[in-house]
Amino acid sequence: MRRIILLVLLALVFTGLRAGAATAPDWGDSDNDGRKETQVLYAENDKSIITKKVSDMNGDGRPDRTVDYKDGKPSTGEADANLDGKIDSWMRYDKGGKLAHAAKDTDGDGQPDQYRQMLKGRNLVLKTYDRNQDRRADKRSLLLWKEDKSIPVYDGSKMEKISVPGYVALWTEEDNNFDGKIDAYREKGDDAPSKKKIGQPIDIKL
Repeated sequence: MRRIILLVLLALVFTGLRAGAATAPDWGDSDNDGRKETQVLYAENDKSIITKKVSDMNGDGRPDRTVDYKDGKPSTGEADANLDGKIDSWMRYDKGGKLAHAAKDTDGDGQPDQYRQMLKGRNLVLKTYDRNQDRRADKRSLLLWKEDKSIPVYDGSKMEKISVPGYVALWTEEDNNFDGKIDAYREKGDDAPSKKKIGQPIDIKL
């Protein structure tokens, strides 16, 4: 009888150790809408270190955003931004866990054709386009976030400006004939920008 009791106790202890080794995921509300849609996975035996977050943002039972963590901070991620069941967005984070680079597939061919590089967080962004899907840049814009950005609105009797926070382009360069060289260049607030960039290479491999 004592031997049976001892075996049972050992089995319970062993089962408890194994259960403690695999931390069950938690569900969280990542967008604060009152619905738990994000599964949070933690490091083995350490629930203070996140290893992955998987989200189902539209409640269809399929994950549409996954972020992998390294040392407890976001490292890389992918998402189905338009919720059509296909991955169309990719993210890479810096060592501090802040978004550093992002890419997006806008035409549904499975390959990214728009890229964003965060130069000063989200306040200053270099956006690059591949409009003919040849894996080379043919348009780039340096974008600045402005809280006081304004747009003209007609109120029925006259034009007025209203404040709408958003990005403004400090400069934009374009290769419209896809020959690898800049043929259009604009700067904010300058109706006659320098022509020095016209004809310069914009042929950047992506």
